[in-house]
Amino acid sequence: MNSVTSTDFSLDLINSALSVAERKRIRNFDRPQLRPVVVVGAPRSGHTLFSQLLAASGAFGFISNFTARFWNAPVLAAELQRSLGLSEAPVFTSDHGRISGWTAPHEGGRFLQRLIKLGETHVADERPAASTVSEWRSELAALEDFHQRNVMLRNVIYGLNLPILFEALPNALIVVCRRDPLYQAQSIYEARIKGAGADTWWSAKPANSTTLMNLEWPQQIAGQIAGCYEAIDKHRAAFKNNFIDISYEAYCANPQDQVAAVLGAAGIAAPTNSLPSIVSTNTKREPDDVIDRLHQALSTTGL
Repeated sequence: MNSVTSTDFSLDLINSALSVAERKRIRNFDRPQLRPVVVVGAPRSGHTLFSQLLAASGAFGFISNFTARFWNAPVLAAELQRSLGLSEAPVFTSDHGRISGWTAPHEGGRFLQRLIKLGETHVADERPAASTVSEWRSELAALEDFHQRNVMLRNVIYGLNLPILFEALPNALIVVCRRDPLYQAQSIYEARIKGAGADTWWSAKPANSTTLMNLEWPQQIAGQIAGCYEAIDKHRAAFKNNFIDISYEAYCANPQDQVAAVLGAAGIAAPTNSLPSIVSTNTKREPDDVIDRLHQALSTTGL
């Protein structure tokens, strides 16, 4: 058994063992009393960096790199993190969504998948059972109580499954991160190149991804961005008070004001922690032919 498989197997065993104790820990909790904040967007929209700014404001409890390893027991893991004295200065860099440091915010994908069961795409094949929704919501209520702060979640997959999320958290504030589509598309292209190549899919799979797989990479990237925002925007009419839009360009220019806007919408007092200035990475780094192909593909989507 290789080391990666061994580690995953050990974490599965640990999570299975902790599950019973966690159920006892959260049994007196029903739902969050404060407004949960959920950061979504399309890949490379700046949602990771904005979640770092929200975390650095000191206004939120969240799933960290440490507690994400205990997806069946995030409350016990948060207590363990505190008892171990794990603490680091916030960082404002990441590697395609991965942030270094035990206490940095994490996407919490395994915790998300306790609620949202993914199929061929990253859109759930079916709605979860009422008991699943109730237990998942109780976890967040217990996390809120432990941190004595609003809970923040961050994962683009939540944006692809808003009906399920709103079933669990009907008052959630959805922070939709947006970015100039050309630079967003360029960044996705670079992530593909860094991985297995331009023709290989990278990151979130919206509902249209099965069709996009048959197209060339510029159309795949443009369609991926459009598909993610289509999934989010189609629910705005029914949940118009649940959304706030944040742009990468705006929070690079003034992070304090953009974070304060989200906190205000969530009913939280203005942050006391000062936030750093952010340098935008919106520059053309790829050859003209790549930029031209991305621009043409984007123009067909209306972005």
